[in-house]
Amino acid sequence: MRFDTIHIPAFGPFTDFSLDFEKTSHDIHLVYGANEAGKSSLLRGIHQMFYGIPVQSNDNFLHDHKNLRVGGTVSKGANNLSFLRKKGRNNTLLDPQGNTIDDAELESFLGSVNGEFFDSMFGLDTQSLRDGADALLSGEGDLGTQLFSASLGGTPIE
Repeated sequence: MRFDTIHIPAFGPFTDFSLDFEKTSHDIHLVYGANEAGKSSLLRGIHQMFYGIPVQSNDNFLHDHKNLRVGGTVSKGANNLSFLRKKGRNNTLLDPQGNTIDDAELESFLGSVNGEFFDSMFGLDTQSLRDGADALLSGEGDLGTQLFSASLGGTPIE
């Protein structure tokens, strides 16, 4: 799956914010900015766009909970999906016109990437980098365990 665009009509500090992730030969994008620029809110928005806005959300900085919306476009090969996510308990995935679409449509693009995996691989922030370094140094976590085992001549690193 490729993440092509994000469009945030109303979420956290954002109103009608859009960002295109141009396809390049390296196809990697880094989002950076000053403190309080909205990087953490953007990261939460991306996560919640894919996996749902929690019932107990604090991202109603500027917009009422009922108006929270975050969306984007993803592609896989020749197929693409443009969608919006709204806050709610059911039927929160919408097409660009606001009609409900089945979560399975988005899940077919996400594959086995669940929210936890997404955060650990693609949603790195300062705290998660520090926590990962601590886990690695203490031999915890999958990578830490493999490295520790390898240093003892045990499990090979794959």
